[in-house]
Amino acid sequence: MQNMADTFYATLRDRLASVNAGRVVAVRGQLRPAVVVDENEMPEQATDAGVFHLRWGARRTDRGGALPMVTAECVITFRSSGADAQSILARGRQRNAMCAELDAMLLPAMAVKKAFSGSGAVAMATNIFWCEQGERVVKEKGELLETTATVLVMSYLEEGER
Repeated sequence: MQNMADTFYATLRDRLASVNAGRVVAVRGQLRPAVVVDENEMPEQATDAGVFHLRWGARRTDRGGALPMVTAECVITFRSSGADAQSILARGRQRNAMCAELDAMLLPAMAVKKAFSGSGAVAMATNIFWCEQGERVVKEKGELLETTATVLVMSYLEEGER
């Protein structure tokens, strides 16, 4: 599961960097593409507008095939802002831009699974793949528009993975 989750995050991060190199976030003093896994970051990162937040949810393993297949739900949330009367009108445009970026990040809906260790990423023998579930949900929260997409991420478990 960990290799699948890490690969999905790294794939989205790298694709965002190529789609919109200007969408960055400062995390612990370092600028990087604006994709964060909430469970790995400080609580103050959880409300940043203009950042794609990944949160892992329900997981199941199907052991019926030649290799076990893991399926996990990843909820991707992003917020677009408008802090004053002028910029509040632009939050819809920001949301639309971020939706287009997310569309580009999610396609193609597969990547080579990698094992991440202290020495870097090593390609594994199988792929991860995913599909977006249902419609994206938009909620108004004060001057923020919060958009949520749910993605099912799947991968075969290779020997030695848990």
